[in-house]
Amino acid sequence: MNNSDKKSPLEREPYSYRVITDNKVFIYKENRLLIMLRNNQAEDFIKKIGELEGPKAQKYMAKLAEELGPGI
Repeated sequence: MNNSDKKSPLEREPYSYRVITDNKVFIYKENRLLIMLRNNQAEDFIKKIGELEGPKAQKYMAKLAEELGPGI
């Protein structure tokens, strides 16, 4: 069994994000767009994600996607 098979789903880092210049943040799961944050939500996300790394950042993005997303 390969070591990557033993990783939890969040350790595989399925979530990513992209910030664009007009104060928007796009959050993706496995390259699929889940949610877009604007204005204050985007600013709050950028501040918070800057403090996190690895599994903690993944957990934060998963929580946001669950709370704000359309039901993934």
